[in-house]
Amino acid sequence: MATILTQGFESGGTIPSGWVDTNVSGTLNPYTYASGGYNANPAVAHTGSYNALCYKASFTASVQRLETPKLNLIPYSGITLTFWHAQAIWISDQDELRVYYKTGSTGSWTIISGAVYTTSITNWTQESFSLPSTSASSEYQIGFEATAKYGYGVVIDDVLITGDILSSVATTPSSLSNFNYIDVTKGPSSQQSFVLYGYGVSGVTAYITPPSGYEVSFSSTTNYQLTGISISNYNGDNTTIYTRLTSGLSVSNYSGNISITGSTFQSAYVYVDGSVISSPIANSSNLSSNSIGLILVQSGNGYPVHNAAKGSIYTDILKGSIYINKDGVKMWAALQPVAYGAIFLPYDTTAFTLTNANTWYVTSQIWLVGDCFGISGTTNGRLYVNKNRGGRYKVLLSVDAGGGGTADDFDVGILVNGTTVPNNLWRSYDIASSASWDAFSIAGEINLNAGDYITMAVRNPVAAGTTTYVPDGTLFLKKIADGSY
Repeated sequence: MATILTQGFESGGTIPSGWVDTNVSGTLNPYTYASGGYNANPAVAHTGSYNALCYKASFTASVQRLETPKLNLIPYSGITLTFWHAQAIWISDQDELRVYYKTGSTGSWTIISGAVYTTSITNWTQESFSLPSTSASSEYQIGFEATAKYGYGVVIDDVLITGDILSSVATTPSSLSNFNYIDVTKGPSSQQSFVLYGYGVSGVTAYITPPSGYEVSFSSTTNYQLTGISISNYNGDNTTIYTRLTSGLSVSNYSGNISITGSTFQSAYVYVDGSVISSPIANSSNLSSNSIGLILVQSGNGYPVHNAAKGSIYTDILKGSIYINKDGVKMWAALQPVAYGAIFLPYDTTAFTLTNANTWYVTSQIWLVGDCFGISGTTNGRLYVNKNRGGRYKVLLSVDAGGGGTADDFDVGILVNGTTVPNNLWRSYDIASSASWDAFSIAGEINLNAGDYITMAVRNPVAAGTTTYVPDGTLFLKKIADGSY
């Protein structure tokens, strides 16, 4: 047995949503909502704090009909109406109640057989009626028609309509949550899905209607509709429905029910909940040169997020990407993962001048970020080893250099703690023989203690004044043994 309608009039002293109060004859005399009847006859509501009351302090009768919302009774059989009722006589003045039904907007009101009350009922009394199945429709209404003429009033409470389900639909799951996105990304949120299925359903159109802020589709990627979608000639087959929080919404929480309705089955609902979140974008003062920050922003090279110092790094947690500031203002470039967890950081192609012979210069044109094998991050171009992560590492330095320098050669190498070039991990490059860009690599093994740092550097082994270009490079580090050295 399913509940089709239940109403206890606990709406704070006002008519319940969807109900209608119609004046049938006499002067207008709307129902009120109080506890009990006039002058405590009966003394209190049947349950709760309120009941419906039609009372008139006049011997001239007024007829007022309290009507339920339109109900779809087609999916049900064995439909029963019950309610609690009283109408106490005042000396010889007797109010009356008649209960009607109507099967459509243009139909007429028909009295329910036996639902006529013209004598005194002083205490709350339950009334019960079977509604004829032949009268079931998708716009069925019940009307409580009270004739008020100076009795203690007609009181009604705890209206209940039940029935056996003939056909219905359901969903798996019945609720979905975490439809979230950051406002600056403009949305939409990631999609989620539920499966619609039915039983006793045949050849009916099923309507899937989302709440405000959501859209639905039969596809996970395309054809999302804010106003809803429908399935023609639905027979209860399993159907996957996709939904998401639509794009362009303002910062707020968005929740409600996706409704699945049809003329011949009991409706179903999927509760959805999500939010558009305000972006906690950092100010430029929060990001100093070469700092590592966490900023929630939209992905994309050059996206004008905010001013930041050149070399500042941020992580986009929505896209799982890392970006570096290119110009000290608002130009951001994506860092590309390459291998062993190492990260390649593109930089500009400004010439680097080697002013002193045989001196190593740490070039800001090569930035380092380590891999997942114990490397913590960079500061001023330095790659640090985490605490308690000392050990032996395989190292590979891949460099792209050249482009028309002025000296015979220059060296590229790896420094440990700013001074040592371990195990000859450097390479001499003859720039005079090539005006084009050349790629080369340096490979080996090094020992690193906790707290050590590594940098890439260049030097001119012959004379001062060499200019060259070292625009980008990649450092691969893979730990192969623990220990301290």
